[in-house]
Amino acid sequence: DINIKFVDSVLYTGLTYRQDFGYYPVMIGSIILTLGILLSFYFYPKYILISPDEIIPVTRQNVWGFTLKIKRMLKELNKVRGNNQ
Repeated sequence: DINIKFVDSVLYTGLTYRQDFGYYPVMIGSIILTLGILLSFYFYPKYILISPDEIIPVTRQNVWGFTLKIKRMLKELNKVRGNNQ
């Protein structure tokens, strides 16, 4: 019978570690890009153009909902001011 024992094992790997100074700028840039994409999907510009004759809501998404919201706000404002229209 042959009996084999490993007394002091030495660990080897083919991988080497080098310090990468570009890691943190790349991570910061990717976080900024991800936040920019999220902001562009969830927040979009909305404007209200006011002329002497009319109020025009301007938006790229959900025009109907934004118009309804403006109408409700104007109705509430008229109630507060005492103009029931």
